[in-house]
Amino acid sequence: MASLIEGRLALQKNLRTTSGGGVEYYHREVTAILNHRYVRRAAPRIVTDLLSNIITNNRIYISADDLAQTDLLRLIFRRVRSAADPRAISSTYSKGSTASSPTGSMKRPTMTPPTRSVWTHRRR
Repeated sequence: MASLIEGRLALQKNLRTTSGGGVEYYHREVTAILNHRYVRRAAPRIVTDLLSNIITNNRIYISADDLAQTDLLRLIFRRVRSAADPRAISSTYSKGSTASSPTGSMKRPTMTPPTRSVWTHRRR
């Protein structure tokens, strides 16, 4: 899931606005997200068609309108104006989530130091 969020952040960082006010995304970020296992599993046929279109037509920038073919893709490939926007991440990732927090109940493991020093038994 973290790689999907990182991919979405890269999309926002490298997006391009057209003269008509539309949004276009760079192909590397788009293909990385489309190849993500959760996205691919959600809409396999649509994702395969989008990827083949990008490769066949040698597209460098892909418009958000071209990518918004399902509800999930519409949420992923939309412009976020600021991090203060409450819809920035919560609306994309909270639907269907059963965990109460982004990390759920997982805690980072703690390291305990060894009881004796490794260097005390040095041979001379």
